[in-house]
Amino acid sequence: MKFSFSSYLFFLSILFLGCGGNKVVKVEGKFSVAGETVELKKTSVIQIIFYPDSSDLKNVTSFPADFDSSSFTYKINAIPIGKYKVSVLFLDPYPSNDKLKGKYGPNKTPINIELTGNKTFDIDIPKFKK
Repeated sequence: MKFSFSSYLFFLSILFLGCGGNKVVKVEGKFSVAGETVELKKTSVIQIIFYPDSSDLKNVTSFPADFDSSSFTYKINAIPIGKYKVSVLFLDPYPSNDKLKGKYGPNKTPINIELTGNKTFDIDIPKFKK
């Protein structure tokens, strides 16, 4: 079987495109409530999770952030480029009570971001009732 030069180029382009995968980037930032940090008890946990912007949240891969409670910063070292919904849960006591009452849960969050490269993205939510 003989291959023409154009067939060879086509084969190489398919090979390279198929092996490239999605580019991954890093996202990090500070978390605050009305511009300030909040008091965290030993029973408190803040979870920040990035979800691909899709109506079907059952079949997507989520990207939970590493949250540093001493500096109120978060980081995800490897996340594919794309559009995301950002969920924030303030669990106190963990895991049963979300002090934000689900307003920033995966299905309701108003926080959106498009990642095209490494990015610093600070998250500041309005003051909430305790």
